[in-house]
Amino acid sequence: MSRTPPETDFSLYVTTARSEVNGQIGQMIQSSGAPNNSRSVQCLGSIIKSRPHLFAWEGTTLGRTSILKDGINSGDTPPTKILPRRIAAHLQDEVRKMIDDMLQKNVIRPSKSPWAAPIVLVKKKGGELRLCVDYRMFNGVTKKDAFPLPRIDDLFDALDGATYFSTLDLASGYWKVKVKENDRAKMAFIVPSGPYEFEVMPFGLSNAPATFQRLMQKALHDLIPRTCLVYLDDVIVHGRSEREHMRNLKFVLESLAEVGLKLEPSKCHFLLKEVTFLGHVISGAGIHMDPRKTEQIRSWPTPKDSNELRGFLGLASYYRLFITDFARISTPLTYLPWLQNSQEFTWTEECDHGFKSLREDLCTAPLLAFLDLSPKAGEFVLDTNASDSAIGVVLSQRGQDEENVTEIGMEVEVPNVLDIEVAPGTVLGEVCLKEIIETSLEYLTSVDNPRKWNNENRKLQAKQLSLTTSSNKPSLLKEVSTCYFMPSVGCDAEYRVIYHEVAQLSHHEIFTSHFELGLPGLLRFI
Repeated sequence: MSRTPPETDFSLYVTTARSEVNGQIGQMIQSSGAPNNSRSVQCLGSIIKSRPHLFAWEGTTLGRTSILKDGINSGDTPPTKILPRRIAAHLQDEVRKMIDDMLQKNVIRPSKSPWAAPIVLVKKKGGELRLCVDYRMFNGVTKKDAFPLPRIDDLFDALDGATYFSTLDLASGYWKVKVKENDRAKMAFIVPSGPYEFEVMPFGLSNAPATFQRLMQKALHDLIPRTCLVYLDDVIVHGRSEREHMRNLKFVLESLAEVGLKLEPSKCHFLLKEVTFLGHVISGAGIHMDPRKTEQIRSWPTPKDSNELRGFLGLASYYRLFITDFARISTPLTYLPWLQNSQEFTWTEECDHGFKSLREDLCTAPLLAFLDLSPKAGEFVLDTNASDSAIGVVLSQRGQDEENVTEIGMEVEVPNVLDIEVAPGTVLGEVCLKEIIETSLEYLTSVDNPRKWNNENRKLQAKQLSLTTSSNKPSLLKEVSTCYFMPSVGCDAEYRVIYHEVAQLSHHEIFTSHFELGLPGLLRFI
């Protein structure tokens, strides 16, 4: 028979637990960017201490959210079963501990399901193991959720003017989402000790990212993007001043608490002027690459096979908006025959030059400034560069003493991408420049009260560009106002376009809302 602990023992336990939590809260506050004993620190302490249940302290339950459940549509597909894979002897105890821990947290339960998938052990950043399930066969028969993940460049655009930041990381975010009872059998996995099934959404499902992003959008929909930005389980709260930031932080924490989501205390950072978010370092001055990623790229050895090259290109492509002429430099690496099929790996001098150039450029990448949309902001400058096979753009904004680069983009094989037919004697760069202008103006004129643009370009008008496209877009060059073109010295196919009065447009959303340029792979410049 179990003995009820004396009241004094229980009170001591509660006091000790409360003291430990207060100690962790104190550490979180001390690691903030605010000076000790400042009003902001006191406010931050008050916000956190009034919501201790919002953090996943050691020994507390994960809890579940009630605003969304995960449903899995596999149609009429019959159950699939794969036998368990061998687990190394020195890892079997680790797997057993993870299974027991998930059972205790009501993450999984024993199963009699006809479905079964094998497990995979994946190393976390800190070296610990994570138990994942290989759902590839099941994902192949699952109808995909089309809910989009945010474009990272769109997220960064919304940080214009922010000077204070806090980053939040959800604790076991996927496990906060319940799986519908009728679908839990499909989540079954098998280990040597037997089959189990998830009661919550596991890692490895093809629709899990879309489901979780939908949850976060639903939880914080009134606060995105003016107060915070969300990418899966990563949240960044921003503000133009300490006071505004503290107000925004309070709103975000309240919203997360209301829907039953919890934060990982060790991964939350408050009231800082510089934070790391999605592999980028963000401050009031702009965005630059995470130094840890830069060091990883600097020490990347010459690839010895296609898998190593794909790994490098995947990391490099994530930061392509920092590199001028990225597509041109990487062309020797991305258009190799053996990269597209099973041909023998061959590393040429051209490949080596492209690899080393790309690695060097990534390690010396510039700071990208935020678009300044205030009424007194400087004018925007668009540099374009085109050849017979590629086009590039760099958007800058004039500051007091210099031009600040805000975005870089490039596309290769332009004629095929645009599906255009270039008349004989026409410079491809001029054709693409016209297409870019038409597309951007179509976007600008889609708002209720757009500004007009003056077309002072005599040289471009005299060229009488000939262009046919597969689209039915009407030409919008007649809408140009307060815009003129300047040919670069020594290059007829390169022009500089200076946009005046852009910052004075009455619709702030022109530059912060989602905009597709219409050229696949080319970063948007407005």
